[in-house]
Amino acid sequence: MSGIIDATPSWSGYVFQGEVALCRALEKINSYGNPQDIPHSYSLRLERDEDFSLNGEELEVFQVKAYVGVKTNRFSKYKNVVEELLDKYFYYSILTKNPKDKRKSTIKKPGIERKKPIRTFLITHSEITDFEVGWGRLDEKFKKVPRNFFDYECGKYTIDNISEKIQDEIRKLFPYNNDNDISIKYLYCTQTICSYVKERHLTKTRRNIPLLEIFSWMNKADLAFNEKIAWFSIEKKFFKKIQEIFEENKNDEDEEVQKQLKKLENLSHNLQLLPSAQLKSLIENNLTPFKTMDGSLDTFVSFLNDSAIRSILSKIIRRVDQEPNFRYLQYRLPVEENKIKCLQVTLDNNFFDLSDKFELNSFQKHIESLTLSPTSLDVDFYITVHLDFDKEKIKSMVNKVNEVQDFPTETTPEASNNILLDFNDELFGLISIENAVKLLNE
Repeated sequence: MSGIIDATPSWSGYVFQGEVALCRALEKINSYGNPQDIPHSYSLRLERDEDFSLNGEELEVFQVKAYVGVKTNRFSKYKNVVEELLDKYFYYSILTKNPKDKRKSTIKKPGIERKKPIRTFLITHSEITDFEVGWGRLDEKFKKVPRNFFDYECGKYTIDNISEKIQDEIRKLFPYNNDNDISIKYLYCTQTICSYVKERHLTKTRRNIPLLEIFSWMNKADLAFNEKIAWFSIEKKFFKKIQEIFEENKNDEDEEVQKQLKKLENLSHNLQLLPSAQLKSLIENNLTPFKTMDGSLDTFVSFLNDSAIRSILSKIIRRVDQEPNFRYLQYRLPVEENKIKCLQVTLDNNFFDLSDKFELNSFQKHIESLTLSPTSLDVDFYITVHLDFDKEKIKSMVNKVNEVQDFPTETTPEASNNILLDFNDELFGLISIENAVKLLNE
């Protein structure tokens, strides 16, 4: 099933946080040898203390940071996090009601050591190269905390290795399963835990998951590829490609580059906030309206075009001044008479040589698939890599299939210029990314 089960890591913060929590829980399960020896009260707690905690012989609290970008290897990036963890779990923190607003509390930190300090961990994707130096520069109050109550694990669990680490832990529990079955169990468990983390961020619901329940997930996992797992894999792949673009440019300190990276970070953040059903709809109906899903494995494997994410999605987000509607990845452009025109971002990087009869027929099918998409009712222009065709020409293709040989064989400079001015209310048009950027930034 190689190539079908995509267990690549993801830049998505909630996915990484969920995967680290799952990995630590599996490590704890494996430490008992026989999972049936685990007490029923031992559990993984999501977002109850920090990002997650493990409640067993003792309570262990974890904060996870998946920072990528400039200076994420420096202690100064995490100094406030470290001090906050020590203040909360080694010292007492006293909550008092705000006298001006009884709904709010003020945290007072008197510096009194807890009778039973709680062990805390800081887990970071990036290596922190000066952690010990930074620790030595903390206030005396923090420096005197025994290190057995605070630990940092930097670069041990990374965006690149976390999926393999989880699969290694699952393999210890099921040594006779083949690699495909291990991958299915991994994706099933990861999808479950990450949906809980996302639910917490959206609804503030806290989860207390017994370790025995986590073990039972792997027995419940279908030993077959299914649509739910497939869409989770597609989601991970989507965020992974955005992460790769970020990683390639994160150390470039040019002001304009950093400004554009902030836009990509904002894109990732806002898409992570979408419920899974909305994210699925965004990818399926808005970004790929020219594709159809038939439920086959091959359809899922080829569903996302990596180069299109780079050449369209990344470029349009980085170069257009205004923010899109993140739920649909659409840009709204005011025009005359209080009308709003809608430009839909797509992952359409197709190119058609319309002087070739075979490619002309392919282009006809391409247009027909767009007209069948529910988004075509609201969209004025689909943003593509190469294609510039106004609405009248698209309409002529839809209504006069037998006359498509009269369709222009190439996009002329005049056509490219006219596309910027043409807002006909008939059907939709296609606009290249270069012209879309010009239009939206006017």
